[in-house]
Amino acid sequence: MSGCAARPLTAPSRIFGVDSGAKGAICVLQGDRILALINMPLDKKRKPDLRALVNFINQWQNGSSLAFIEKMQARPRTSKRALMGMAANARTVSDAFKYCGVPVREVPNQTWQSAMLKGIRGVDSKVKSMKVAQALFPLTEFTTDHQADASLLAAWGQRHQ
Repeated sequence: MSGCAARPLTAPSRIFGVDSGAKGAICVLQGDRILALINMPLDKKRKPDLRALVNFINQWQNGSSLAFIEKMQARPRTSKRALMGMAANARTVSDAFKYCGVPVREVPNQTWQSAMLKGIRGVDSKVKSMKVAQALFPLTEFTTDHQADASLLAAWGQRHQ
């Protein structure tokens, strides 16, 4: 695996928003524009692919980047095994950013969702995320709620960096 290339510090910040689940997504935001939006790259065992993550980060980070990763939180009825898998996925994603020298901030979903989805009617956060993301980034087609979440997390991070 090759290291991540250093980029000039004078470039505007690129913000990564990451839904680190196995069905997650990664968004790269600069200003009000989404530069890249991908589903989580997975290996043959359906776990985040470290090599692919490092390559993606290397392609998009610019030396003044920050990564905002959704903090995994236990929910009622989540098995111990599932929690361990979610924690391992989050650790792999976080490690990839750290390897590339991109500072990581973990953000609980309630924190960014309460700010980004405020005032949106409805009970399903997935539907609300899709609606808000499409309104914020009308030129982007969101195919999953995970992509919408990653984009909104990046937008939240940009406002709170």
